[in-house]
Amino acid sequence: MIKRAAVEQSPIYTAQERVEYAVRAFMRERDFTEEQIKWLELIRNHLIENLTIDVDDFEYAPIFTRMGGMSKAKKSV
Repeated sequence: MIKRAAVEQSPIYTAQERVEYAVRAFMRERDFTEEQIKWLELIRNHLIENLTIDVDDFEYAPIFTRMGGMSKAKKSV
C-alpha cells in the first residue's frame, strides 16, 4: 500500500517475481557450472520462501544441509 501511494504507476511484485528477476539478472552476468546452477536454484527457492538468506542458513536450513552446507557451497565457487 505504501509503495502504491509513493509510485502509483509501478507494479507491486510478489516475492517470487522479485527473486526470479534478480536471479535471472545475476545468471546473465557470467557462465556457471551445473553444480553452481544447482546452488543458485537452492538459494532462489530459499529466498522465495523466506525472503532473506544468511550464512547460518547454509549450515542449518535442510535445503542446504542436504547438499553439504557452507563448506560444499564454497567449493562450488
